[in-house]
Amino acid sequence: MVVFQFVIVTFFYTQIAKPKYPLAVMYAVPTIIFPIYYLIALNVFKIRLDDNRLAIGTNIIIILLIFFCYKDSVLKKIWMYILMFLGMLVSELVIVTFTENVFKINMNSSAIQYSAYDIAGNVMVYDL
Repeated sequence: MVVFQFVIVTFFYTQIAKPKYPLAVMYAVPTIIFPIYYLIALNVFKIRLDDNRLAIGTNIIIILLIFFCYKDSVLKKIWMYILMFLGMLVSELVIVTFTENVFKINMNSSAIQYSAYDIAGNVMVYDL
């Protein structure tokens, strides 16, 4: 799911908007910022993965990246964010539905709902 969402984000970042920096920089900045953000949020501030503050912070970072890393007008940047968000939402729904139906895993189970490692582990166990 993360790889698919990364492809969607990359498409919007490189095809719809006009980046100010080379593509390598556009990949590197989020790749560095998001792990640091999650490490600080989870370990220092003890925010749980299911906490809305984590999602709000993630979206704020995405909006800031869009506003500071692209040359387009403010309106186009806002539309880019909305389209990117909708694309990620649709991709998540498709992947979750696929996983639930093919591997018969209940994605709403509290034990696996917020852990990609558990989901991947369950998929491998069910596959075996």
